[in-house]
Amino acid sequence: MIFDLEKKRYKIEEFVGPIHWGDWESFSNLKRVGIFKNNHDFYELNIWFLNNKHFTFDVFTEYEDVLAEAHYVAEVLELQIMDASDPRNPRILDTIQE
Repeated sequence: MIFDLEKKRYKIEEFVGPIHWGDWESFSNLKRVGIFKNNHDFYELNIWFLNNKHFTFDVFTEYEDVLAEAHYVAEVLELQIMDASDPRNPRILDTIQE
């Protein structure tokens, strides 16, 4: 998956050897940016759509790194951030870096 945050679009790119193909699609019905900790202790930065589908934007080993990227993505896409890295205590973050 390739993201173009400036133009608010993404592309699922397929390839076989040197041949690449895929069409750009606009982000629509975006809901929020989410931070989650997976079963392998990595932090995932996801972009969620209103229909509860999501794309994993990137994966990080350090919380500070995923938090900084989440703030950047949320600012560009004008979305709020849901920090669910602790699933027992999810919270909405201010888009201004805390």
